[in-house]
Order: sequence, then structure tokens, then C-alpha cells
Amino acid sequence: CMGIESVAITFSTKKIGSNAFASCPNLQSFVWSNTSSAKAKSASVASAKGFEIGSEAFYNDTSLSDISLPEDITSIGSYAFRSTAWEANLPEGLAYIGNILYIYKGTIPGNSHLVVREGTIGICGNAFNDYSDGGFTISLPSSLTTLADDVFSGNGGLKGISLPEGLVSIGFGTFHGCMNLKEIQLPGNLKEIGGSAFSGSGLTAITIPSSVTSLSSSA
Repeated sequence: CMGIESVAITFSTKKIGSNAFASCPNLQSFVWSNTSSAKAKSASVASAKGFEIGSEAFYNDTSLSDISLPEDITSIGSYAFRSTAWEANLPEGLAYIGNILYIYKGTIPGNSHLVVREGTIGICGNAFNDYSDGGFTISLPSSLTTLADDVFSGNGGLKGISLPEGLVSIGFGTFHGCMNLKEIQLPGNLKEIGGSAFSGSGLTAITIPSSVTSLSSSA
């Protein structure tokens, strides 16, 4: 992909796979469009719901600085835009792409409480796993239904978390290695818990609600 300088896709595309455009050094822009060459659609008709970007899809695209995506994108994989000019230019703090919390940029201040904004439907995998200086707590919004794989994996700074009642799925390794997380209350509508979700954490006891129908090994 050495010669690719821009990528433009239309509403008919539903998924960009993992590593699809990784390590394209001259790629500068990625744009999702709500029009097609055959027929134009208004933004109110053309929706990005169901559109997914896989893990590391644009990883190490060091020249990529222009990203245009719709608010209603459904899913963004781990490290999708890691090591790009776009990510480097993000301000410190919680960074969103549409209704997806992409990453916490920078070091989380000690003894802080983070609030993920209402309307957020997803959190990228590995969004918090690199930041462990000091201790912090976090509240998640009622709009969030899924915690992706490895969201907080390895983050020794996480001390407390408020999970929404609408949460139905906790992914693989979500709280793995969160050694300072001593307690957690799982919501009553939770249905799935991924493998190694709590392994290596500071939890000494956990109550699994009766709503859970899938509990993977080594949770």
C-alpha cells in the first residue's frame, strides 16, 4: 500500500477488516461518505449503523491525519488508529470517534473520577490499559451495552467502576491485571462474561447475576 494517499468508502461498506490498511506510510486521509456513485442519499437516510472497523486497521499509518467518520458507527477495534498523526494530535483526556470511546490519551491524573459521556455505545479494546499512574475511578453511561476485550487490561490504577444496568456483555480480559480493583457490582441484565475477564485483578469475591448465560473459562 505504499502508493495509497487516501481511502474513501461509502455507506454500502459494512466492515474494514483487521490490518486492512496498516503500515501505509503515505496514507493521509480516510473518509466515510453517505453517497454512492450510483445514487446520492441524505445523511438522514444513509446510516453507518452496522459499520465496523477492525483491530489495527490503520495501525502505523504515520501520515494519516484526516479521519471523517459518522456519529453512529457501530464498532472500532483495538489500536485501529494507533501510531497515526491523527492520534498523536488528539488532546489529552477521553477521545471519542462518534459514539465510540476510542482511547484515554495521556496519563490519568491520580485520585481522579472519569465520567464517560451519555450516548456512548462502545469502548475500544485497550482504551485504558496503558495508563496506571495514581488511582482513578470511572462511571459508564446507561447507553453502554458492551465492554470490549481488554478495555482496562493491565491498568493497575483502576480502583472502582460503576457499570450500567443495561450492560449485557463483558469481553475477554476486560479487567485482567487490574490489581487495585477490589470490588465490582455486576448489573442484573448481564448475559456474557468473556474468558480471563477478571483474572489477575484484586477481586476476592464476585457475585454472578442469574441473568448470565455464558461464562467463559478462566473468567
